[in-house]
Amino acid sequence: VLVSDDRCDLFEQRGTLLCRPPEALAGRIEVRGIGIIVRAWTAPVPVVLAVRLVDRYERMPDAVMVEIIAGRAIEAIKLAAFEMSAPIKVELALDQLAAGR
Repeated sequence: VLVSDDRCDLFEQRGTLLCRPPEALAGRIEVRGIGIIVRAWTAPVPVVLAVRLVDRYERMPDAVMVEIIAGRAIEAIKLAAFEMSAPIKVELALDQLAAGR
């Protein structure tokens, strides 16, 4: 389910880092070649994974990566944005986090 496209607002609530879309962007996503479309969305959601989009990345990373977001260490992965498998890799990384990896 869509949370936000391009930007999100971060805030803390009861010790959890959360994100939500800016009000003007809620439920809207830009689809290249089509334009802005409206989709179901949800918020707020906890920030649990950072995805750094890169040109190249290690096939088998040595260690768990983290990004510091709003002063908190968030697990991170690197992906090539235009790989067809990028969306499923995000889903698999989230599954691993939920399973306690």
